Amino acid sequence: MKKVISIAIILLIFLTSILLTNLLFFPSKQIRTEAISPEPISIQPAIKRLSEAIQIKTVSNQEKPIDRSEFLKFQKFLNSSYPLVSKNLSQKTFLEYSLLYEWKGTDPSLKPILFMSHMDVVPVENEENWEAPPFSGSIDENFVRGRGSLDDKSAVLANFESIEFLLSKGYKPKRTVYLSIGHDEETIGRGASAIAEYFQTQNIEFELIQDEGMFLADGFLPGITKPVAIIGIAQKGYVTLELTVTDSGGHSSSPPNPSAVGILSRALVSLEENQMPGKLRGVIKMMFDTLGPEMANPFKLLFANQWIFSPLIESQLSSSPGTNSNLRTTTALTMLKGSEKENVLPQKAQALVNFRINPSDSIAKVVEHVKNVVDNPRVEIRVLEESAKEPSPISSTESDTYQLISRTVREIFPEAIVTPGIFIASSDTFAFVKLSKNIFRFHPLYIKKSLSDEKRIHGNNERISIKDYEKFIQYNIRFIQNCSEK
Repeated sequence: MKKVISIAIILLIFLTSILLTNLLFFPSKQIRTEAISPEPISIQPAIKRLSEAIQIKTVSNQEKPIDRSEFLKFQKFLNSSYPLVSKNLSQKTFLEYSLLYEWKGTDPSLKPILFMSHMDVVPVENEENWEAPPFSGSIDENFVRGRGSLDDKSAVLANFESIEFLLSKGYKPKRTVYLSIGHDEETIGRGASAIAEYFQTQNIEFELIQDEGMFLADGFLPGITKPVAIIGIAQKGYVTLELTVTDSGGHSSSPPNPSAVGILSRALVSLEENQMPGKLRGVIKMMFDTLGPEMANPFKLLFANQWIFSPLIESQLSSSPGTNSNLRTTTALTMLKGSEKENVLPQKAQALVNFRINPSDSIAKVVEHVKNVVDNPRVEIRVLEESAKEPSPISSTESDTYQLISRTVREIFPEAIVTPGIFIASSDTFAFVKLSKNIFRFHPLYIKKSLSDEKRIHGNNERISIKDYEKFIQYNIRFIQNCSEK
């Protein structure tokens, strides 16, 4: 017995020494750079312009046509509000509403850069629950409020504000800078696709592309008190599967067992209870390899020793919707349809199940998973091809362009930790993956858990901090300058 105890103690000491050694050699991966004094800008006129932009109702709606006059009004607003941009940048229009601006660089041998954004916003529901009318562009001492203040008119205007500022100072970039502004990103993204096709016909490739994406997350990650700037180096794929069960129908007084609805319901419950595997791999592993050294213990110890603690880490990440969506391909049961009348058995029961595909998976893997889980030949499975998109390629964190964007973040937000991550939503960058190996999805804006900011995107009471919007513009100015220095 003493021998067993002695062996156990030796093994424990050995294991402890390995854990502590790995902890000791788990250095920070943050770029060392000096904070700078951002360019002083006149924020009040910029805030007023953002307010005016919010008041233009460029609503994208899948159920009905867009209001043509509002989108044309937004175009006129941009050109009248930014006269130097209008004068010095060439402009093209695609599908009547989407816009492309070109700011010629002084060195045509350098690949250009592209800033993407979109002018359309999602519809408003429950307007009576807003603190201020959603299209008022209401301004107080701290915030500008309204639909599009976060997604995505702040990005459209921050791009214009930064270039207008640089033009006013006589600045000329070495690299050509393009601005792409889509008009239907919130629905099908035809505008961005048309712009991407134009670039392909012109054989134009980009040194880097930046679009909307992840934020400066404040208070979302355990063991980290600093804000985390998450640079989206990849974007999840998207596919919706239609599940259909057919039957003879009939009167509800003599129902079959099992019914079409019953078969479909069992299939849906099985899919929800048997999600695709979530593993600490790929981009999410890169993210926590970067964040781990910045964490307080015991979190730092866990991530320094993933070889033994991975199951525990994966279990914890799976327990929260926010981190679970980064860990795996998610399964969302979204739409159901059966009989049109309460006493009629449906001849066809249908459901739509939406999957946001992890970069380590694919549409084919999703379909295979669903077939295996459902395991019932009566359930027909069909891919809705028109909206299906594979996950994006992964942009390298070893590239000079990632280092450049990381350095810019650290210069403007010296308090932030920078990490690569997955953009779990969808953006127009899907249309541009052939045009650059370096696509980054990042919004240099704070999203604070304590203020439930994440719920405001596509939700009620969307707003942007005036202080944050100023930093957004200053970040863009510095980013353009850094791109020209590279």
